[in-house]
Amino acid sequence: MLLREDGELATTEVTFVDDIHVAGRAKEGEFNYAKSGCKQLKSRMNSLGNQGAERKFRNLSPWPGVWNGLIIHTGTPFPMKSTTGKKWDKFKKGLRRILEAEEAGHRMINTLDIRKVAGLGVNVTEVYPNGRCFLKGFFNAVEAWRGDRDMDGWRLTDLMSEVSHLESNDAGDIEFSAGYPISTHLTDELISHARALLELFVSDLLLTDFHL
Repeated sequence: MLLREDGELATTEVTFVDDIHVAGRAKEGEFNYAKSGCKQLKSRMNSLGNQGAERKFRNLSPWPGVWNGLIIHTGTPFPMKSTTGKKWDKFKKGLRRILEAEEAGHRMINTLDIRKVAGLGVNVTEVYPNGRCFLKGFFNAVEAWRGDRDMDGWRLTDLMSEVSHLESNDAGDIEFSAGYPISTHLTDELISHARALLELFVSDLLLTDFHL
């Protein structure tokens, strides 16, 4: 949270591509500060000739719904950040498919599946950062085919940004497969990291599902 000098929540805006999220403090039942922030933002956009479509604006709420793959709630005793139940389930099912392939004796797996699971993993670990370190096995495995790089020679940040963007925009199979070989070797590191993530994210339900 961004705070003012007096300790109160500051009015802020965050932009992701062409979507803008405004946050601000308010008295119970009122949204004066957030409304002022929205009004000022719209005025500045209009002065630059960039008109926002009114039909795309959501009403101000402590439970604004999903934005950029995340859910932020402020109508609780303390702010809460979560992901969607759909992403949570898809991520865990993807991890199980990887382990099932290894248990069946397969040493190769579809690269598309690995990249999709990694993309979901980036989104989920935005909320639960303790799992972020276990995504390294996924990225090392899918990039191991590059002849000019060793196992730790590629730039993890760029790859994470790429798959996160693909997942957030619900990219198709062709986009996830572009530029990569059809199959990826199931490395010991990948398997151990998939197991670690399933153990870390053992719950079948999200604590915030009742808000969705």
